[in-house]
Amino acid sequence: MRFSPTLASIVLAGTVFILTPYLPMSILKLCGTRVGSAALLLGVLATLQFDRVVALGAAMAAASLFLEYRRRVVGDAQIEANRVPIKRAPNLVPGEIHPEFEVPTVEEVEAKPQDTNDMTDLDQKAPLETVDSHPSHVGEMLERAGFV
Repeated sequence: MRFSPTLASIVLAGTVFILTPYLPMSILKLCGTRVGSAALLLGVLATLQFDRVVALGAAMAAASLFLEYRRRVVGDAQIEANRVPIKRAPNLVPGEIHPEFEVPTVEEVEAKPQDTNDMTDLDQKAPLETVDSHPSHVGEMLERAGFV
């Protein structure tokens, strides 16, 4: 079996694509700089002269390196933004006198629930004056108004 540079390049690009999440941040920092980004772009353009399939693999590998770096940077920024400062208790001095804790007194209030099943209020409500409650009268009203 003879050596195929195309196959070797695709296998290398695929390996980089798959192993990118496991790379240390020190390697990914190189890809996040302007020089590193330019080197990745030039590498993709160089492989484009060789073969389109290899260039596609190189582009995916370069994109995975760059995107993993940005994901980690943004993730670290979100962790820092969500960090809540810890409130510490004041230092206690030996022999310092503190007042005793007093339990607050709470007055009990008795509330009676309202009867929500009372239907007497519904009989007192009148329909709106602009709309007739009978459907047969609505048609006549629309004819008089000139809508029909």
